[in-house]
Amino acid sequence: MTPPIISILITAYREPTTIGRAIEALQPQLDRIQARFGDRMNVVAVAVAVSQSQRRVKRHIAEHAPGYPYLWDERGAAVRAYQAATTSIVVLVDAEGKVAYTGVGGDQDLVAAVEHLLGAAPAP
Repeated sequence: MTPPIISILITAYREPTTIGRAIEALQPQLDRIQARFGDRMNVVAVAVAVSQSQRRVKRHIAEHAPGYPYLWDERGAAVRAYQAATTSIVVLVDAEGKVAYTGVGGDQDLVAAVEHLLGAAPAP
């Protein structure tokens, strides 16, 4: 069975010195997801060019060393493909390419969403 591709669609990097409050808030969860489930899935972050620069995204990657790829979407194709109506959206895509979860903002429980998607027991 092909492992699910968990696509993290990141669309807001508006703060002048950080990648965005929501993404900064979610980064520890993304790190836990990668560490716990990296052998069962692929995480891909899509950085969409919305009032941001590649330099800011590269700085975030250098500071956090996420261990999964970030793709640069200069034209916003991912926003259109997922019909994202807002910024700081997270989209989880299952192995069949279907959207399995969407959420907005920094207070999402991404670990629980991935546990559900993969049928994994919650961490103790």
